[in-house]
Amino acid sequence: MQTTTNRGGSALGFYSIGGQPALGASAASTAEVLAGYDQDDTADVPWLTEGSTQLTLAPGEKTRVTVTLTAAAAMTAGTYSARLTVASDTPYTTAPIPVTMQVR
Repeated sequence: MQTTTNRGGSALGFYSIGGQPALGASAASTAEVLAGYDQDDTADVPWLTEGSTQLTLAPGEKTRVTVTLTAAAAMTAGTYSARLTVASDTPYTTAPIPVTMQVR
């Protein structure tokens, strides 16, 4: 049987906080961040650093950029995700590069 839970939300970083699984039932004591709403496209991610933040390439030229992920002692165990965006002054779009780090 499927049940509906009443929930609320917030601005950037939508969270599901508590709720009531059914009318008259006890409130749920849960909290979760909703996937895909946990990061602003322009926000810095404290656990991710790029070796080069700006560079110029000639047409057809390639380069490698070092990306470092650092799990701080204060981080709780879990999966952390971000999108590394690349800006360009060409007419072509660039897709964000997904980055995932697991802390155990």
